[in-house]
Amino acid sequence: MRHYSNTLLFLLILTYKLFIPFNAFGGSIYENGLKNYIKDDLKKFLFIKEKNKVKSLKITDSQNNIVEINTERKILIINFWATWCAPCKKEMPSLNHLAKKFKKEKLEIITIASGRNSISHIEDFFLKNEIDELPKFRDPSGKTAISYKVIGLPTTIIVSSKGKEVGRILGDIDWQKEEIYEFFNALLKIENK
Repeated sequence: MRHYSNTLLFLLILTYKLFIPFNAFGGSIYENGLKNYIKDDLKKFLFIKEKNKVKSLKITDSQNNIVEINTERKILIINFWATWCAPCKKEMPSLNHLAKKFKKEKLEIITIASGRNSISHIEDFFLKNEIDELPKFRDPSGKTAISYKVIGLPTTIIVSSKGKEVGRILGDIDWQKEEIYEFFNALLKIENK
């Protein structure tokens, strides 16, 4: 089973490399400022070569209202997941822990259940796993995930406070490791320069 998930992750990254321009360390302020923090789980982090603006997020909340989130106000961590996705469910408690570690006015985590995820399954999962810091946004049709070129779940996209994608992580990671905190503290320092 482990071999299968490693093969699947390899294929996802290969597909991603073919369709989305990225650069391991291409020389931008983000690559240069963050490359020393790329270790362990963060080796899955792919810097984006073309710093295109990330359009505002239009997603559905737990009351079925359409919500628009401005991507130019703070660092955003946008996590696409699903209630049926085992790696997604594995990483959500640690993502909740990361949300507790940072002030929301500087860094905000947006979780989006993409595809067929019933509100009751999302509610049950959050309650069972004591997830109390993350929002319960949904993307029932998967259109938002497609517009962000998400090719597998979980996918986490890091957006700068200027509304530009810094990079993304394909697959799950442990968000409560010290190197993750160091990475985001370094990103916040770059943003404040």
